[in-house]
Amino acid sequence: MQTPYLLEGLASGPSVVSTLLRQFQAKDYDKEFDSDRFTVREVVAHLADWEEIWRARAEHGQAQAEGAVQAMDEGERAAEQNYATWDVEQSLAMYVQRRADFVARVRSLSAEEMDRTYLHPAFGPISVWVHCVMLAGHDLYHIQQLLDYQAELAR
Repeated sequence: MQTPYLLEGLASGPSVVSTLLRQFQAKDYDKEFDSDRFTVREVVAHLADWEEIWRARAEHGQAQAEGAVQAMDEGERAAEQNYATWDVEQSLAMYVQRRADFVARVRSLSAEEMDRTYLHPAFGPISVWVHCVMLAGHDLYHIQQLLDYQAELAR
């Protein structure tokens, strides 16, 4: 499915994160900028890890599978997966590959397939279109987080 900007934006998320990461020193990957938010290392691990969750949810909707997708707490998932120990470069490579695979899959969908929905326990029915918009928003949230951290380091 070809769309102006949406899939191009989704495809660019990992590149933007990669560019931002080059501006951090490795010693800053584990710095706690805000006790309620991920460190740089955890942001990249989270983005890599959640690509599989985003993909599974989109596939659930595209397949018109029965039942709601599982709600997840990001903080609990981070603790369970121990994001604090993930290698930043490996996480970035995983994020890049998984996102490329996701975008390629979405590009192959028809408009009818994009309109299919899954049920999210907190948000209700989510079409694959809206799912992609949510994913782009999720990228931007964490990109802004990394920009905020860079600004903090520059002070």
